[in-house]
Amino acid sequence: MSSPAGCPARPYTIGGKQQGTADPRDALSAALDMAAYVRPSALLLENIPGFLTSPRFAAMREAVAEAVEDLGFVATTAVLDARDFGVSQRREHGFLLAMSGERMKRFSWPVPLATPCPTLGETLRASMGARGWPGADDWADHADQPAPTIVGGATGRGGADLGGTRSKKAWRRWDVFGGSLGNEVPGPEFRIDRDLPDKDGLVSLTVPQVALLQGFTADWRIAGRKTSTYRQISQTTPPPVAAAVGREVRKALGR
Repeated sequence: MSSPAGCPARPYTIGGKQQGTADPRDALSAALDMAAYVRPSALLLENIPGFLTSPRFAAMREAVAEAVEDLGFVATTAVLDARDFGVSQRREHGFLLAMSGERMKRFSWPVPLATPCPTLGETLRASMGARGWPGADDWADHADQPAPTIVGGATGRGGADLGGTRSKKAWRRWDVFGGSLGNEVPGPEFRIDRDLPDKDGLVSLTVPQVALLQGFTADWRIAGRKTSTYRQISQTTPPPVAAAVGREVRKALGR
């Protein structure tokens, strides 16, 4: 039995208070306690890259090291970028994997894909035109780079938006309104007009579109209302990255 744990990143991000395990949202201590009880075949932890290197989190890394030693495991770490695995955004995740030394000899971190990740426009072209918006192709051609990193929706700082001031500015470059998500994609009458208030003159992304940008395929079903589903999507490890790591762990376990 393996034990994956995606510990919430907000207690460790620069945008938060960096309280770590003192933050009520943190799950690291619970994950380590569970590992000590379950005694899994492998332990996989995921968080922001800074968790692996920042002096601020040294005590927490020491707690992880003690748990790894107690399990009789050895550990390896890596920072993986989602755009290397076909996801349309630069999104780095820090991983720690621990397992027996014999199994670790069979493990290697996944290799980036040979092809570049799709652009923002390529990812959303079809959905932008789903209701007959005549400007969908022009918008998609303009959005010719990967999407800005999706950072919005954090519990305690707002609802379904695309992040803080810097993030909103990055999205505006692609004529996307970052202050809130829309309920539907643009219709036949919509026109981009930068002279109008942002919400009226710019495109608003929908939750399903954010899911596409996070690497979810259309057959995923995520339960909850708008803000709840957005938070589940925006704060997750993109499925293509998780799948790539999972396949390598499975090989190491001999399965």
